[in-house]
Amino acid sequence: MLFIARGFCSLYEQQIDMIKLYTGIDNQMKYNEAWIDDDCVVQHFGRIGTKGRTRYHDCNPALSDEDNIFQVLKSAFNKGYQEIDLDNHSIIIIEFQIIGMGSEEDIEKLNRLQDRMNETLGWTGLGMCDGGSVGSDSMEACCFVVEVEVARKVIESDLENTEFANYTRIYEEQR
Repeated sequence: MLFIARGFCSLYEQQIDMIKLYTGIDNQMKYNEAWIDDDCVVQHFGRIGTKGRTRYHDCNPALSDEDNIFQVLKSAFNKGYQEIDLDNHSIIIIEFQIIGMGSEEDIEKLNRLQDRMNETLGWTGLGMCDGGSVGSDSMEACCFVVEVEVARKVIESDLENTEFANYTRIYEEQR
């Protein structure tokens, strides 16, 4: 993500698909994010670990997609919300025991898990799944999160009573 430190300047060196902002108000981290979907800006906000609320804003056709996103998030920027650089996210690994180098079914299961974690972590303001690995008797999904303990609880709850409930462990990887 592009970090906007100088307000609403022309810092468009790359295409902006989504902006996710965070703040720690009342000792509870909150998120406020926005992206373009068809002819509207989707704004999703709440306390991390919760599904939050969603609002839809009409796009101004005179503005670029990026400027429409900035317009929706202007209030959040003004309240001190900021992006958290991916380098400042923690890494959580969801590990499964497999046999040897894994099977086609293991790879398919990992792909389903990654999709699920992207949805779960994204819609709760916690982060994203960044891929995984299969081999050497284990299968792992790698997730970048803004708050480890909240993310761990959300992941554990989300995987309960699913095909993914048989994970070996969920742990924070040290950098």
